[in-house]
Amino acid sequence: MTIELLDEAIRMRRAPGVAFVDGATGRRAVIAGTALDVWEVVATWRNVEEDMNRLAQSHPRLSEMQPCAAFGYYRFFPVEVDARIEREEAWTPERERQEIPCAIPAEPTR
Repeated sequence: MTIELLDEAIRMRRAPGVAFVDGATGRRAVIAGTALDVWEVVATWRNVEEDMNRLAQSHPRLSEMQPCAAFGYYRFFPVEVDARIEREEAWTPERERQEIPCAIPAEPTR
């Protein structure tokens, strides 16, 4: 636990504006003051062809500096962020139905 906290403190020092929170998948890097994970901002940026204006339109509540925090973290820890993006992209509706059938609402009966 102590080593994990020290590691996170070092990461936050290297990438100001990033914090860590607990979640269902464990600890994760988020943009401080938001509910957005670093990987979400990076993935959106890629999806809008790395256009900062379109990124701002996709996340209008982010300040001008908050995406910079995500990119700063990504610069230092690209393997971690890329792995999370790949893991999230692997969740297709078909896979969700197969692996978590109770998460899909049942068809209404008549």
